[in-house]
Amino acid sequence: MADIFISYTHKDNKKLSAEQQGWIDSFHEALTQRLDMFCGRETDVWRDVKIRGVDVLTPEIESTLRKSKLLISVVSPGYLNSDWCKKEIRIFGDTFAGSAAKDETYSRIVKVIKMPVTPRQEAELPVLRDVIGYPFFQVGERGVPLELDARPGYGSFKEFTALVNELAYHLRSLLEELGASDSSGPPIAEPSGVAIYLAEGSFDVAADVARLRRELRQFGHELYPTAPLPATPEFEDRVREALSKCAFSIHAVGKNYAVGGDPRISRTEVQLRLAQEEAKQRPEFRILPWFDCPKVGQLPVTDPRNVLARTLERVENAELLILPLEELKTTIQDLLAAGLVAPKVVASRDPTARKVYLIRDAVDEEPARAIEAELVARNFEILPAPTATSENPLRQHKDNLKACDAAIIFVQAATDDWLLGRSRDLRQALGYRTQSMFIRAAMLAEPVEPHLEVLEETDIEVWPIRGPIAPVVAAFANHVAEASGTQ
Repeated sequence: MADIFISYTHKDNKKLSAEQQGWIDSFHEALTQRLDMFCGRETDVWRDVKIRGVDVLTPEIESTLRKSKLLISVVSPGYLNSDWCKKEIRIFGDTFAGSAAKDETYSRIVKVIKMPVTPRQEAELPVLRDVIGYPFFQVGERGVPLELDARPGYGSFKEFTALVNELAYHLRSLLEELGASDSSGPPIAEPSGVAIYLAEGSFDVAADVARLRRELRQFGHELYPTAPLPATPEFEDRVREALSKCAFSIHAVGKNYAVGGDPRISRTEVQLRLAQEEAKQRPEFRILPWFDCPKVGQLPVTDPRNVLARTLERVENAELLILPLEELKTTIQDLLAAGLVAPKVVASRDPTARKVYLIRDAVDEEPARAIEAELVARNFEILPAPTATSENPLRQHKDNLKACDAAIIFVQAATDDWLLGRSRDLRQALGYRTQSMFIRAAMLAEPVEPHLEVLEETDIEVWPIRGPIAPVVAAFANHVAEASGTQ
């Protein structure tokens, strides 16, 4: 299996003079040298080197393409006009379409932009809009683009080598990650029940993130996102969705996290911001930013991590970790063992489990999660409660009332007006439900008595919680079993 397949049009490799190499020749050679150095081995970076007047997709090319781990598309107007280059992209994507999510295909493709293309030209191959790109060109004072000079000692050769170096470092991280997933590796522990959001970092910490991902999987933890997220307009929504499934997030922050406004780097700050939004919705959610560096006070004044560290000090749910990578792994396990980072409650996946919709006001979110945990432990499936960030909270609320076997209104600090409104919701649900089983209950935490009057004129079952939660939930579970005839 080849490590990397370079997809390009031979038009972009034409020599300007007899004594020099073609641009693709120089790029291929420089990339292979840097990649070999970073990987500590000889890497297989393959491309079709035969010189021909037209592009021809031979059986050898197609076979190598299907066996390659990564694809580099050298983008230019000529590339997007080549039917064979488009076919290479489609073949590579089809190789993973049957066994992997769409995001995995995106994560295996990197584009090297030799010359800029217009949006209309890019529309010929829309998949390339969604993958990470490296611009190997500069725009001169007159607004005319020119590819970076690949000849030593000429023009923009310094910029060319710096960008090849960055690209090779990124590719090394991707190959390490794919190598870990393709090989058997050390034994993986039983599922821990802990879901962790491991944020994408800037290129200077990419290798550390890849190693950390492998180690956390060894402990049986579930990691999100499951594949690198493409740079699409939906990026933030995808991050929010992944964060909502996790108990906490880890953010590796390198010294280049905010350099130059590069969208591949500023994503570090976006993910931190979205993690803070998640923590506001779920107070138990923890944020673990990590610097592999000396103490913040010892960093150079110009290091952007100084600014970020001061900002994070004001974030209530964030715990800034400044320590080597090996200590970070141990620290995470210690936090889990001490219960300082708790696993997120997830719904039962047993198809026979009864569905429960636990209705609560935002002020009662934290104690409600303890009830959810007890219900999950007794094999109930918990329907996700709508939040302020849900696309349509009222529709989700109604859909849950239609789908559940039992609806529980939980009240501790919520007002009587709120309780009255939710009790009406349960009564109205009888008019549009099709399932016969529908247990309507209210679990009232102390003080119980002030809320009882609201429920006097209803047929909602009242389950007072005047002590530990577990016995109340156990009694409720037995009640549901009796009602469904499954006891």
